Amino acid sequence: MSLTILAILAALLVGAAALFLVLHIGRASSTSTEYEQFEQSIRDINKSELESDRKKEGFVDTKTWSGFWLQLALNAGLQPKSEDEPSRFATISVIVAFAVGFLVWPRDILGGFVFAIGILVLGRAWLLHEAKKRTRTLEKQLPLLIAGLRANLQANQTPPSALVAVAADMPAPLGDELRIMSSELEVNVPLDEALTRLADRVPSRDIKFLVSAVKIAVTSGSDLDPQLKIIQEIVDNRTRLQQKLAAAIASVNPTIWVSAITIPAMFIFQFFSSPQTKDFWFSLMGLVCLIVVAFLYAIGLFISKKLVDGVENA
Repeated sequence: MSLTILAILAALLVGAAALFLVLHIGRASSTSTEYEQFEQSIRDINKSELESDRKKEGFVDTKTWSGFWLQLALNAGLQPKSEDEPSRFATISVIVAFAVGFLVWPRDILGGFVFAIGILVLGRAWLLHEAKKRTRTLEKQLPLLIAGLRANLQANQTPPSALVAVAADMPAPLGDELRIMSSELEVNVPLDEALTRLADRVPSRDIKFLVSAVKIAVTSGSDLDPQLKIIQEIVDNRTRLQQKLAAAIASVNPTIWVSAITIPAMFIFQFFSSPQTKDFWFSLMGLVCLIVVAFLYAIGLFISKKLVDGVENA
């Protein structure tokens, strides 16, 4: 059996092993925690006939190209003029990046693809970073929101009026979202529907949990203040724990980023360093090696990210 056939078989075996490993890790990492199971129970309780009209009310379908970028932009706190604006900007950026790589430098079709993929990855990473930063700011404002709600409820205000009163004094970005909800209540939008829209706009599990508790209390007619007291204690404990986890994760993330950047940079340097290296990577053996390295590289990043996310979301 020739060396080329052996190399192809080895690449297929490595690819199959990598695929099974990724599926196994994904299945293991998708095991629901008690917190996630409780969240799912809350979502199931809150299902109503109003949610069947969410697509008409601006529900974003993230399975489409336009919906994917729109959801990222909304989570990052951006306010696009139209639903297609984020995806249109991403498409134009990809075309420009490909043209620069293909026509300007390094004047190679592979360089065009590298530039195009790179601009997509960087754009998505920036939006995710901004969304994460915004979520942290929102969650830092959550104790202030709960304290304001409890103070207004203890002053014998109704939940809707308490929310409107807190929204007037709450700083951005949470204040902006609450003021949008207040304006919806002023035009006679039902409270549970306004809360559902608030939960859709805010990418924070803690705030979604608070919204669910308020909706359940309003629907059942129970006293909301004791529930807010329990939520306040949970939020305080989670905040202290997250601060400790953030300190631990801060020392790991730079290593992951260095590893993620170094290996592709090395391949790009080798590709353009000499014609012989370029010819090798375009040969059959070179493509097989590239597939194997890409699989192993993706698995390493996937496992590292899952480990960090598991600690961060504990």
